Amino acid sequence: MSLLPTTKYLKSLKTPLCLYQTRKGTLLHLTPDNQSFFELDALLLSLGDFVHMDSIFSLLPSVDLTIHKFLNFQKKLLVLTPMDTTKKSLEGINKKTAVRLSTIKGFEEFSIEDFVNLATVIKPDILVSLTEEPVADKSGMKSHSRCVDKSLDFLDTTIAELKKQGLLESMPVLGCIQGGKYEDLRKKSMSGTLKREQVKGAVLYGFCQGESIEERTKMIRMLMAEIPKEKIETFVVVLHSKGEPVDILHGLSLGIDCFEVDYPFHLAEEGLAFCFDRFDFMNNHLDEKEKNISEKNFENKKARVIDLAKGIFEMDKGPIWKGCDCYSCLNHTRAYVHHLIKSKEMTANVLLTIHNLHSFEGFFKNVKNSIALKIFPKYVNWFLETQTK
Repeated sequence: MSLLPTTKYLKSLKTPLCLYQTRKGTLLHLTPDNQSFFELDALLLSLGDFVHMDSIFSLLPSVDLTIHKFLNFQKKLLVLTPMDTTKKSLEGINKKTAVRLSTIKGFEEFSIEDFVNLATVIKPDILVSLTEEPVADKSGMKSHSRCVDKSLDFLDTTIAELKKQGLLESMPVLGCIQGGKYEDLRKKSMSGTLKREQVKGAVLYGFCQGESIEERTKMIRMLMAEIPKEKIETFVVVLHSKGEPVDILHGLSLGIDCFEVDYPFHLAEEGLAFCFDRFDFMNNHLDEKEKNISEKNFENKKARVIDLAKGIFEMDKGPIWKGCDCYSCLNHTRAYVHHLIKSKEMTANVLLTIHNLHSFEGFFKNVKNSIALKIFPKYVNWFLETQTK
């Protein structure tokens, strides 16, 4: 697995890794106190959330503040990204040097110069280059071709400007892989990104959006095959998606090593809770599991959840999930969380977020342990058979 570019905050951070989505510079429903329950080493900052704050950020050095201190995310890896998994954040326009970016004022024109200027003021640990999405969900080849070409042009401008300002070494840049369902465009996007030797990795866009597992597998395998063997250990590949556990397992099986994650927060907003069984490598025997992963096993699978808004939980005095040792399960009942949901109390979102993140982190630690023990395929097959619906 690849190593992330080193930073002064987290020099030993290794992949596989989750990049957790923030909302307007905060982790949804989590205070600094309850964030301490979790590791959450790497966070995503959405470009559109900060586009009107450049004048404020420019003052940070004068008061001895960094973006990490300002957002109270000290000793965390901060990744500034133009795309947001929680909303439609970018649209293409017929202008080679700009996009339409979703901000607090709605969609506004935003140029590559604006992007570089804001990035140099914020100074994230890692910068995802500017890109764009087609305006329509079912856009044709012409629109996707423009996305590929503009993304590569934006990448060149970003590299040149950061190099000129002496920031390229301290702010590693990731390229953006576009192209939709068109293999030639996807290959052009990846090979073009790889030709820019200063680029440390790539973010894959346009996946986990309703395509079949077969289609996704074929496209990602083709993209991963473009990476030269001498680069495979140092070139970071990130999957842009909500971070549904089955999608993460599938991505890992194809060689992807970093994943954008918003799914635990998204579930909490819907009143849903993960219901993963406890897994212990000392006691769970995987010997009988198939040691190969079949792509068909991923099709139409999602991690198990329960809907605590349902009336069957109104009098249920059990924890959110039996066997879970998170704060929410140790201190509150399903009936209480159900009551909070029905009363539209924000505390429901807080308790469900704590439970979902605890469950998700346990799942991802198991993933990393299974890789270290060289039994990842067997763990994947166990998870798909027992923890999905």
